[in-house]
Amino acid sequence: MNFRDMIFKLAEAIQEKKLMLVCFRLKSTGEVVKREVAPLDYSLSQKPKYKEFKVHFWDFGTNDHGHPLSLTVEQIIEMEILAESFKPEEFITWNVKKAPWMI
Repeated sequence: MNFRDMIFKLAEAIQEKKLMLVCFRLKSTGEVVKREVAPLDYSLSQKPKYKEFKVHFWDFGTNDHGHPLSLTVEQIIEMEILAESFKPEEFITWNVKKAPWMI
């Protein structure tokens, strides 16, 4: 998937609050994984030692509460916008003034 198409698709899903199916490669093992996620942003990683731009999602699939999922562009193989909507207020608990959105 090329970068331009990926960013436009991500922005569309964020604006419409639509879930996505993302297919990506794990850095640790190279395994290809698919997850149903809520798109959050494309911005610099908040971790000081990883100052690179990443695509940020909320991953619903791995436990009862979900967790943030941050991927480099190179890890992402494919993204699909799903029909189902999401409500950010149901899982965003951090201070967005301290970590403002890029998209």
